[in-house]
Amino acid sequence: MTGLLLHIGSPKAGSSAIQASLAGCSDQLRASTGLLVLPPNPYRRPMPSGFLAACYLPPEQLPRYLASRYRRDSAQFLQDIGCYRQLLADLLRLGGRSHAEQWRARLQYLKAHLLGRAAQPALLSSEFLLRLPSPKIKELREWFTSLGVRRFRILVYVRDPVSAYGSFLQQWLRLSDELQPYNPWTWNYQIRHYLEAWQSVFTPDEIVVRPFDRDQLVGGSVVPDFYDQCSNWFEMPIGGPEVKEVNQALSIEALMLVQELLKAVPKSRRLESAWMSDMAKFTRLLRTQTNGLPCSPVRLKPSVRRLVREQHTGDLEWLEQHYGIALGSMADADGAEPLPDWREVSRLDDLLELPEDPELIDQLRRRQLEAVVREGLQ
Repeated sequence: MTGLLLHIGSPKAGSSAIQASLAGCSDQLRASTGLLVLPPNPYRRPMPSGFLAACYLPPEQLPRYLASRYRRDSAQFLQDIGCYRQLLADLLRLGGRSHAEQWRARLQYLKAHLLGRAAQPALLSSEFLLRLPSPKIKELREWFTSLGVRRFRILVYVRDPVSAYGSFLQQWLRLSDELQPYNPWTWNYQIRHYLEAWQSVFTPDEIVVRPFDRDQLVGGSVVPDFYDQCSNWFEMPIGGPEVKEVNQALSIEALMLVQELLKAVPKSRRLESAWMSDMAKFTRLLRTQTNGLPCSPVRLKPSVRRLVREQHTGDLEWLEQHYGIALGSMADADGAEPLPDWREVSRLDDLLELPEDPELIDQLRRRQLEAVVREGLQ
């Protein structure tokens, strides 16, 4: 009987750190414990993740890095999804890829079941699964059941909505200068909505919700907490390395330079296939150039923090009532003036506290320009 642990997110709640750790120890885990770490994509690389979600969500609801692959070559992307589904099916039924010749594949299947290879415990991390609607969650469960999975554990990490909003906003601003999608009057974490969809398909005993909060995590970090959850459910010791510097945040000064670049670049350029990789290189260079400079972290305005918190009061109360999880507080927004009821955002300083030292930004801009020229980045 195969047991499957599905880590389904939420996005911006330690998923990249978990996936980086799994990528570094999947072979070792299989050799030492028999645990099968299912791959995040069909490319035999640790990134990109999220392909299982792409099997069930339309392209417009996928993360940008997957949606851009679809736009670049939709036929190839759909073929890749088909290959990925077949790869997962082979791994769960056979313990490895099936043979290309049909009779050999049949023999391989029979051997796998006679030797018990198909009963290996398995886990998969794919944070965008959280966003699946109920009918798709039901399809996903039925598909895994058809592959021999009989026991499920759904693991979700949830984050304080104010902190999540700030993290989502920073990620968005690295590739877009449009602020309206993160208008605090309309943005919603939707954690109750998503969890209720999963509750409609899986029983309470099958779902575990954990707080993405250093003070409440085992070992003060999401990676050891994740392995603790795995160890408890699979009833054997499971562990892996904690990879440092995953998804490092930019300083507010660096983020402002990214926004300067985006405003200067035609939107048609952003649709080109190389745009996202070029921006990733630009961001890596920028992060390096901030070394040694007294740059500041990105901070939301207190009024924005207050509004986001107030908008999620109902979901937070529901989360505490159903899962005993308390996240965040209004303490850091005490005394903040209510956000003006303009319901639109058009400037960065509508949302963020901007740096007070223009000379520091000029210094970073000069450094970055020299680095871009030196690296030949177009």
